[in-house]
Amino acid sequence: ANLLSDSSQPLAARDVHLANELYSEAAQYGSPDAMFHLGYNYLKGRGVPRDLGKAWALLKDSGFSSRHAALRGTDAAAMAVARLLYEARLLLVFAALGGFVMATGAKGIPGGGGKVADWEDEAADDEFDDFD
Repeated sequence: ANLLSDSSQPLAARDVHLANELYSEAAQYGSPDAMFHLGYNYLKGRGVPRDLGKAWALLKDSGFSSRHAALRGTDAAAMAVARLLYEARLLLVFAALGGFVMATGAKGIPGGGGKVADWEDEAADDEFDDFD
């Protein structure tokens, strides 16, 4: 509230600082909209020092969206791509793992020479040794 009475700064700068202060307080109480707007301000350096780490954390916690944001153009496209990549991260991990398995030929246990079936057969034989 003291920011509005500080006449050493232009009104627009005071508004941004006040908005960030209020966004920060609301974000602490779990408001995804406040997290989004504060994260976007950290991303752009609006009223706060530009900090990509804080921006990413806040935007991620907000779900990369706000009911009140009106992003257009490249900002909207960048946010949509970031949200898509974040939401698809598990799919991307499994796709990379599948690609790795296919590229290596899925040879079974590392160093085992691809003899997983032989190992399983020996274990099964050991269980029935008492019946011989």
